[in-house]
Amino acid sequence: SASIRFVCSVQHDCRKGKCQPSIIGKERQEREETDRTICLIQHSDDDFFVLNMAGLHNFTNICNILPRSLT
Repeated sequence: SASIRFVCSVQHDCRKGKCQPSIIGKERQEREETDRTICLIQHSDDDFFVLNMAGLHNFTNICNILPRSLT
């Protein structure tokens, strides 16, 4: 689409959302279940995200688009 200016990757901000481990299961390795237990995070919302701008090649484009309060 002509309205897309760049692509970036974001991660959920679990700290702000206070997300907690809520799903417990067994880790799988090479399609086999192991004895190791894993905890999966249940995200509390879809509102808060983190964008690591330090390592981005399109840092200038992002800064030009985002409001000053977010940079």
